[in-house]
Amino acid sequence: MLKFSPKDIKYIFVKTDSYIPEIINFIQAEMDLKKITKFDGKFESGPLGDEADTESYSSQHFKALGQSEVYDIALRLWRIGPDEPQKTTERFEELLRTLPGVSELPTTELSTEVADRSLIAIEGDIQGIAFMDNTRGIVVLITCGKGQCSELTHLVEMAQQVFQNIQAVMPTSEGQ
Repeated sequence: MLKFSPKDIKYIFVKTDSYIPEIINFIQAEMDLKKITKFDGKFESGPLGDEADTESYSSQHFKALGQSEVYDIALRLWRIGPDEPQKTTERFEELLRTLPGVSELPTTELSTEVADRSLIAIEGDIQGIAFMDNTRGIVVLITCGKGQCSELTHLVEMAQQVFQNIQAVMPTSEGQ
């Protein structure tokens, strides 16, 4: 289960977003991947290296030791900010245009369980789920190999945990 403690709140509320890599580090330490996927091995983690960690982007690669990449999990987080909903939407729509095998989930059932908008992407043995929370200005992409996430529900559960903790740490005026 993903958990945020009071000391982590400052990393989400800073105006410059300069501590966004700390959000990823905290998620890494607290995310119970083994409970979701029933994986029995160990992970080595570090940044993906696709983009440098910045004030508004960070990533974490959970490499399953002794396994092929179909057992790996990756988490990417963009924090655009609540004052720029159009840029948040643009970032999400860029994922829609550029990810392979992508489908936006209809605004029913699955997608509303995760956030404002959600998508799935599948290419070979790698699948992903992304969601956008426009109220908070956040886009999250989680990818997972089918060896680790044998069912799409594994990715959905990971996304739900991340989103629930974002909601808890960053409540809106509506309390969500």
